[in-house]
Amino acid sequence: MTANHNSFQAAILQGIPTTLPPKHQFPAGVNRAPKRKDILSKEEKHLAIRNALRYFPKEWHAELAEEFAEELQDYGRIYMYRF
Repeated sequence: MTANHNSFQAAILQGIPTTLPPKHQFPAGVNRAPKRKDILSKEEKHLAIRNALRYFPKEWHAELAEEFAEELQDYGRIYMYRF
């Protein structure tokens, strides 16, 4: 196994952190993949956010819901970049 594989495996085995990690900031000027098409209805977007939140403690939901909604708006998907 490679070092990257071992560190990834260790991170997965830790599970969801006990404290909310800081929001991920992307460097300016970095070429990113194009935004995906906005194909979800308003109801489907709410469902996607609710589905994503079910993995996290309720006390994080308000902050993460806003962040996940931004990801849907900006990228067309919820990537959970913070994690």
